[in-house]
Amino acid sequence: MLPVPFRGPRRSVKTHNSAIDSVLDWIELSLLFSSPRIAKATVSDALCQAHIYDDSALSDIFVEMCWRDLAAREKLRGYGLFHVDGKVVVRTAPWHNYPAYAFCMLATAWCWYETKLKKGDYNDQGRRCENLTAEALEAMFPGWQVHKFGWAKGRTNKISDVITLTATALGETPATDIAKIVNPMKNEEGLDILVGRPWSDGRVGSLALLVQCASGHHFEEKIHEPNMGVWKQVIQWHSIHNLPPLKAFATPFALPMREHGQLATSGGLILDRIRLLALGRSATKKFSGSLSAELKSWVQSHRTLLPAPP
Repeated sequence: MLPVPFRGPRRSVKTHNSAIDSVLDWIELSLLFSSPRIAKATVSDALCQAHIYDDSALSDIFVEMCWRDLAAREKLRGYGLFHVDGKVVVRTAPWHNYPAYAFCMLATAWCWYETKLKKGDYNDQGRRCENLTAEALEAMFPGWQVHKFGWAKGRTNKISDVITLTATALGETPATDIAKIVNPMKNEEGLDILVGRPWSDGRVGSLALLVQCASGHHFEEKIHEPNMGVWKQVIQWHSIHNLPPLKAFATPFALPMREHGQLATSGGLILDRIRLLALGRSATKKFSGSLSAELKSWVQSHRTLLPAPP
């Protein structure tokens, strides 16, 4: 297995203090890039050797909880990335068969292991996360328009331009004096992707979803973006009272199922790793060949940054 992550697992003497999602991701990362088969006893021993637990019986109880949650993740995905089989969990295919999954897992690894990437790598990772999210949204909302506004070379991301592009895409009108609401030279104000369904008759009153994509170390700090208080003012939404724009938060992390309701209160529609990868459940709906090749190349060149097994 890979080493126990630096962030997430916490010293547990009498009670379980670790963030369970970090331990689940550690197991999945190890399956994907290190060990094709992992036993409960191996995980428990590793937690004791890392001095997370002194009491092996308490560690065994925590690992049992992890196994239940791994089985729940397997069921939610609905397709084989790993299989929980009694006291062991088994990898079902090499990582390059599932490049979108491998990409998402590496993004979580940088967080749990506090890996420092080059500045350009963070930008590239964010762009790839945005591309993956856009394709997933196109599959979730067939026939809807999906526009990407996040940072990328050759793409404008000043808020004044993004407001105009968003309003035009939906047949709405920008506010008359944007500068009184927001600095027009600011970036996109948290809007990375717009999903909209304008009517063919050209009349106003369209459904819209404003999406923030967060893949960095402190992704949870962006769950309040985009700032809907700002976005409801900078465009003259004709249906604002009865049909306001909706908010969504996309991330390559698998957010804790026990906290989903609380997270949705702040983040709106939650599109975490499990939901984004649901696209792979259907044999007829898969990520495009170009995106898969892009993600595969990224994973191949960055997986060497993972810490070596002890």
